[in-house]
Amino acid sequence: MVNHKRVAWLIRERGLAGRHLRRTVRTTAADRSVPPAPDLVGRVFAAEVPDVRWCGDISYLPVGGSWMYLATVTWPHSRKVSTR
Repeated sequence: MVNHKRVAWLIRERGLAGRHLRRTVRTTAADRSVPPAPDLVGRVFAAEVPDVRWCGDISYLPVGGSWMYLATVTWPHSRKVSTR
């Protein structure tokens, strides 16, 4: 038996990497003519009290041969998904 940490160390030491058998799917194409949105929080996503900052995320899920989008709003204070 070999510990998983030992295997990870040996892999890193030899510069090896696993094969990714899934092909990547490009879900969006950036419009280079549109300026990027301003960073209103300065890349600081922590909040000491509730309702100071909200964060959002969009995930893409394969469903029945097509893609569905899941959009969520989270509170950085508690790291919970908003139910409002």
